[in-house]
Amino acid sequence: MVSRGQLELFGAGDCEPVLAAIPERDRISQLEAMNARLERHFGLRPAGAWLTERVWESSVVPSLVRSGVRYVLVDDYHFLCAGVPADALDRHFATEEDGLRLDVFPISEALRYRLPFAPAADALGHLESLAAQGHAAAIHFDDLEKFGIWPETHEWVYGSGWLAAFVEAVLASPTVRAESFSAFHAGRPARGLVYLPTTSYIEMNEWTRPRRRPGAWRCSSASARPAASRRARPSCVAASGATSSAAIPRATGCTSGCCGPPPGSMRRVRPPRSCVRCFTRRSPTTPTGTDCSAGSTCRTCGARPGAACARSRQGWSGCRRARRSSASISTWTAATSG
Repeated sequence: MVSRGQLELFGAGDCEPVLAAIPERDRISQLEAMNARLERHFGLRPAGAWLTERVWESSVVPSLVRSGVRYVLVDDYHFLCAGVPADALDRHFATEEDGLRLDVFPISEALRYRLPFAPAADALGHLESLAAQGHAAAIHFDDLEKFGIWPETHEWVYGSGWLAAFVEAVLASPTVRAESFSAFHAGRPARGLVYLPTTSYIEMNEWTRPRRRPGAWRCSSASARPAASRRARPSCVAASGATSSAAIPRATGCTSGCCGPPPGSMRRVRPPRSCVRCFTRRSPTTPTGTDCSAGSTCRTCGARPGAACARSRQGWSGCRRARRSSASISTWTAATSG
């Protein structure tokens, strides 16, 4: 598959270290060990590299370049934090450190959540819509564990035929074609220069935050709180009829008890991460959330219920999602036509 161009190999740290957390000499040793292994088994050295947990810090650029790496991948979130417009995230950018250049591809978060969790036809429809809008590519790169290792995913991806259906749909599409990163990188110039902040993907940033202060627990039932402290909460999407409750993970904003803890139960309130309207089957891998209860345009399905920002109500310095739009559904490695 490698010799036929069907598969592109990527380098990485040999023991999967977070490169930004180890000294430069160890970074280079880790990268060289993996590159040598791939060259020994497959006869070539990779041009691209995978960053563990997509942890980015500009200090890793010289180590990557000196190891022969020409491009890496991080989330579109990194670029949005740097102020890059969402509709520009359809190809790679260039960055540099100490005069050494490295190209960086933005991975679409919308595709990370669609593949393989959305039906194959819906995932293809999203790609074709990007092609119709004139995007150069749709960029996807993710952990293989989602395709069979996570609970329920093996049956969904292989037993139910999701993978075969998706591949066949892409091959049959008149507007979507698969292309390797190396071919795309060689055929198109960088969109521009970018300096990314030190960060990781948005979920990792949430998981690594300091613990909330003790006692930060709230009751999920508005009726159990004093009237003066009650605030409008987004309704449960099951109760509103957006989809069936069987397809909804335990929603953060549910006050009906139909898809979360019973009304009046005590549980920690956390900001929603995704719009459950976009998901059509229940899975423990599906992020929690209510019907786009962040109150901004859902980056995945475009839903905009108009509720107040749930994060702002909890004392956050503003909802990051409110500064995004559905246009941030950027791109996949299957370069769309045009």
